[in-house]
Amino acid sequence: MLDTMASMQTFNLRTFDLVGHPMTPLAAILVGALLLFLGRRLFWVFVGVVGFMAGWSLSLDTFHVREPGVRLVVALLAGVVGVLLAIFLQKVAIALAGFVVGASVLIRLMAWSLHHLTLEQQLFVLLAGIVAAVLAVLLFDLALVVLSSVAGAGLILDGVGLAGMAHISVSLRPILLVILVVVGIAFQLRLLSARPARRPLRRGP
Repeated sequence: MLDTMASMQTFNLRTFDLVGHPMTPLAAILVGALLLFLGRRLFWVFVGVVGFMAGWSLSLDTFHVREPGVRLVVALLAGVVGVLLAIFLQKVAIALAGFVVGASVLIRLMAWSLHHLTLEQQLFVLLAGIVAAVLAVLLFDLALVVLSSVAGAGLILDGVGLAGMAHISVSLRPILLVILVVVGIAFQLRLLSARPARRPLRRGP
């Protein structure tokens, strides 16, 4: 009985990291690939995923909720709010998504611990988020391409790490992140350039 319980616990921790990540490895990789290559076209999916991940993280870091089921509900609600904002208030949605992604990227690249940020590190994270949010609003299409590629690349690496498919060192992760981001940006920009130009509206005689 104890062996069975131990094996179930190991399975849960490998396929659904209840403490650090709300997605299974396969889901993280698939959603990451979707954002990496189609984040601009699926804008509402991108903002929803960012809201979901932010809700999962903030429920523990800010509200100290440790029950996985409650954290999942909070994350889902945050994701739904993100989708609604993306549909009805696009600029607000892209600004919030830009802030979250910008702050997250800095934390990832600097290998900082979100739970133990110094005051100076918090200021840098806040500044990175604000800069990303402003750029996201000013450069809507390009910002969406870049931010969704960054978010997608991060999710793919998370999924690979959770699945145990490869051990990614702290020094190697930023390099792989940059490579994936460049591939995603190039692919999405190619899609944008391939879009047919809108025909001007004909005026009446």
